[in-house]
Amino acid sequence: RDGRAFRAALPLAGDEGDGAGMNAPKWLSGADAKVVLSAPDRLRALRRSGLMDSQAEEVFDRATRLAGRVLGVPVGLLSLVDDQRQFFKAQSGLEGWAAAQRGTPLSHSFCQHVVASDAPLVVRDARAEPLVQCNLAVEDLRVIAYIGVPVHAPGGHVLGALCAISDEPQDWTDDDVENLRDIATGVESEIAVRFHLQASQEAQGRLDAVLDALPIGVALADTDEGALVYMNRSGYEKVGRDVEADDAESYSALGARNPDGTAYAAADYPLVRAALNGETVTSEAMDYHLSDGRVHELEVDATRVAGHDLAVATFRDVTARNAARRERERTAERMAGVLEATSDAVFLIDGDWRVVYANGAARRFGYDVDRIVGLTVQEAFPDIEETPFWPVYQRARETGEPQTHEDIDRYSGLLVEVRVFPSGRELIVVGRDVAEERRAEAQRKVIVRELNHRVKNLFAVISGMIGMTARSADSPTEMARTLRGRVAALARAHELVRPAVTSEETPDGEADLETIVSKVIEPHVGGVAPSLGGPSVKVGAQAATSLALALHELATNAVKYGALAERGGALAVRWDRKGDRLHLVWDETVAGTPVSRGEPGFGTTLVEMSARVQLGGEVETEWRPEGVRVAFDLPLARLVA
Repeated sequence: RDGRAFRAALPLAGDEGDGAGMNAPKWLSGADAKVVLSAPDRLRALRRSGLMDSQAEEVFDRATRLAGRVLGVPVGLLSLVDDQRQFFKAQSGLEGWAAAQRGTPLSHSFCQHVVASDAPLVVRDARAEPLVQCNLAVEDLRVIAYIGVPVHAPGGHVLGALCAISDEPQDWTDDDVENLRDIATGVESEIAVRFHLQASQEAQGRLDAVLDALPIGVALADTDEGALVYMNRSGYEKVGRDVEADDAESYSALGARNPDGTAYAAADYPLVRAALNGETVTSEAMDYHLSDGRVHELEVDATRVAGHDLAVATFRDVTARNAARRERERTAERMAGVLEATSDAVFLIDGDWRVVYANGAARRFGYDVDRIVGLTVQEAFPDIEETPFWPVYQRARETGEPQTHEDIDRYSGLLVEVRVFPSGRELIVVGRDVAEERRAEAQRKVIVRELNHRVKNLFAVISGMIGMTARSADSPTEMARTLRGRVAALARAHELVRPAVTSEETPDGEADLETIVSKVIEPHVGGVAPSLGGPSVKVGAQAATSLALALHELATNAVKYGALAERGGALAVRWDRKGDRLHLVWDETVAGTPVSRGEPGFGTTLVEMSARVQLGGEVETEWRPEGVRVAFDLPLARLVA
């Protein structure tokens, strides 16, 4: 304990420091020390330690006793310093009011200098040291000799000092400082353990709060036996609050069942399988039967936690979701049945112009449904923005009002009526092939006009029939019989056009071409015996009507103007198959005045419309001096329709 030798190695309070031995600390006092003592981070660390104003603890008391015994002085203190006072967390050998109060104001504190400078403070005789000679502890507490070292928190902030005190001058040595530092290191280790424990408890508390706030259930099991070791609040709510932890550990109170109704054995639970077998379970369906009769439909995931002897399961209550899904599926099935049964093409386009649905009828329109679903309309139909339908789609989305447009669809080649129904930003597009409907409408209009035309011509036809019959009859009785037969023949020919007017089928469904020609001509021929000839060709009801209309018009024109108007005329109707087409020629030869071409009238229009529009063929009329020749070129496929 040679004080002179120690002073050469470690500066005492009041020394300037000459660089010999340890670097001399810069002692702080006054305002500078106050700044350090009041630093918010340091005070926060002090509060987090939980040591200020806490009860005495043997682990810290032992350190102060050891410090006094090792340094050979009567008093040892563990002093924690804030910006107003020092608190003695542990004390040994101290007496009087400071011992009773377990602390003093800073006016009686040497330890504040250790904290402010974060360095050891060694005082041989406080009465002679300028740094502390005015400190009230010298007079009031008989603090004459003092040695103290800093005590740090884990983050490095100085919480206080571990010190030894004597009421007589002491010649401290460097061993005294090192011994005190070793003891302080033990104190710091205890404080660090408490900091880490507190941090762990706080983290656990935060984790528990977060897990309890989750809407999903969370459960943990150990990997030794698969026992349930934790479940959050939401988990207990989903499996029933009546489940106690002791029961839950054995899974005896858990009422899980498979969707088929069979109960889960303990080994069947996803959490147990993950814990014991290392299985990873994803979205397993589980029906959970509560004690009050309710059933929760759960969806469970489970896996082992890497690096820990735990497995975790999360489970969601999907009862409402599944009920809504099932209802949507039932509704979707009903709607799909309706949509698939319709002959109209139906598309659903979302807000990003993506085709999300197309029904089976769209295939009948020629669309590749499997390819276009999932694509934008621009990807599915590259030229869509150049079609007349694109403005209709845009107008429907912009106005929110249904839109309708009819035009030729360039992708299917059909005459399509498109109806667009907006639903939010989605569009429901319904396409209908109206070609047949429009053809039927046109045909009905033609038939109505033809009927009007027939009514006008009927009297002329009958008048002509009466005249021709009267000229050839030898008696009124013969005239009546012949005229009655011709009127009946006219009625039979009318039966061929009746289906187009009444939407009925002919009795046999189809007729032979020769029958159609003969029935149409028979009421008009009078004394002319027409020449008919050609192979047998079956004609469907719809085509028979169109063909009869055209032939009837030619016959009535022949009665009024051509070969059937006078005796001596000749009519030949010939037909032949050429590949997949039928060629039919109507050839008239007049007996008297040469034929001259007049202005085309309704009759000509009717013949051309029947041949071209209704039968899909061609017709060519040749006006010759000796008569009229009309040539039909018709596809056989349309004739059998």
